[in-house]
Amino acid sequence: MRQFSELQSPLVWDYAHIGHFEELWLLRKALGRRPSVARFDDIYDAFAHPRCERPTLDLLPPDEARAFVADVRDRVLEALPALVEQGDPRLVAGGFVVGLVVQHELQHAETMAQTLQAADDVRYATANAPTVRGELSQDEVFVPAGPWSIGARDGLWTYDNERPPSDVDVRPFFSMRPR
Repeated sequence: MRQFSELQSPLVWDYAHIGHFEELWLLRKALGRRPSVARFDDIYDAFAHPRCERPTLDLLPPDEARAFVADVRDRVLEALPALVEQGDPRLVAGGFVVGLVVQHELQHAETMAQTLQAADDVRYATANAPTVRGELSQDEVFVPAGPWSIGARDGLWTYDNERPPSDVDVRPFFSMRPR
């Protein structure tokens, strides 16, 4: 609920903003549906309030933010067939609006990770973080050391600092297996 840096929003604002953006573009703009909570149009609009104002807004507390985002995601998943069949053709062509929403969520996941790293007085545990004792669990994968290409070739959903790809040397590490 609090702001750790004037450069970042409170984590709960970012999280609820992700849900608001998903509802706004996939359900409302593409399908013409009404907002689930009209007051969120002001609170979670990134252009309406600079970051310094966001801690003073009537933000959803964490449990309510999680419930809101889960509700939006459920409604979006249910609406996907309608999105393809009845969605605004300017937005659904080539999966544009879905790509927009996915890229937006990835951007905020990165921003939230930066916020956690900048919060010196906060310790957090990653859910399902791997702990290796002897053999790997079925959820873990070993990534060996070596060269790795980072960045992107495609410019449609990338930032300028992600292009062009470059090679880096990576130390070995354990990671959770993708689900």
